Amino acid sequence: MRFVRTPRLIRQSDPELYHLTLLHTGSVAIEQSGLANVHGPGGMYFIDCSRPFACRMGGRFTGIGLEIPKALIPLPVADLVTCSLTEHQGMGRLLVGFLTQLSACEASYRAQDMTRLETGLRLEGARGDLADSAQRAASIGYIAARWGFTHHASFTRAFHGRYHMTPTDYRHISLDAEDGP
Repeated sequence: MRFVRTPRLIRQSDPELYHLTLLHTGSVAIEQSGLANVHGPGGMYFIDCSRPFACRMGGRFTGIGLEIPKALIPLPVADLVTCSLTEHQGMGRLLVGFLTQLSACEASYRAQDMTRLETGLRLEGARGDLADSAQRAASIGYIAARWGFTHHASFTRAFHGRYHMTPTDYRHISLDAEDGP
């Protein structure tokens, strides 16, 4: 089976979405923006629905798909388009857990649930950067802004609410532990 989203279809309707798919079975070949990749079971990929793409499915295809409004991800994800995300580490592992839990729950989700998810994903990314010794020189405000937090105070409140300490305290604890006694 093959799907093609052409410039004409985009002009007719552009929902301003990213599409994330986690494959369970089968394979999917994706072509977008001059990039191509084939994804198999356990693989994940992003598609920018505002840009033309072609998708070819092989075998019996099952998986989980999630459409994400671009406004909820104020980060450049163009580099992720068609690339494989691994289910075994980093953001891929976090996304697999989330998608699996989301699809297993029979309850309906509301818009604020998606907002909480999006904030949680951004906080997790910022937390990783704060603990990264290679980013020691980056200010906390810079890291917060990089993960889409426009106000330092709101980032600090959200971080404290989730991790029960300020970003500054977390950074000191993480980097001190890495440096050793």
